[in-house]
Amino acid sequence: MTAVTTAQKAALLNILRIKIDKIGKGELRYIDRREENARAYAEALADANIITDNEREELYDKAKAAAEAAVRAHQGTGEPLQAVQTSFD
Repeated sequence: MTAVTTAQKAALLNILRIKIDKIGKGELRYIDRREENARAYAEALADANIITDNEREELYDKAKAAAEAAVRAHQGTGEPLQAVQTSFD
């Protein structure tokens, strides 16, 4: 692992949480791009040894779940989501 403090790691994960939260906001056509961006950020954190491979996989799953929920919401109402629940606990 790269030498990062707990606070630094928390800040980096918070950025990722925000990216995942924004997956469902906006237009339907951008959901896949937002998911890809969140997954790429998680990959970069793993490449820098800030998070483990298992953490990366969990974050991939959260991004995928957020994207799937966003698509379902768009298909059901035609409106973007207001928020997607994510937790890094």
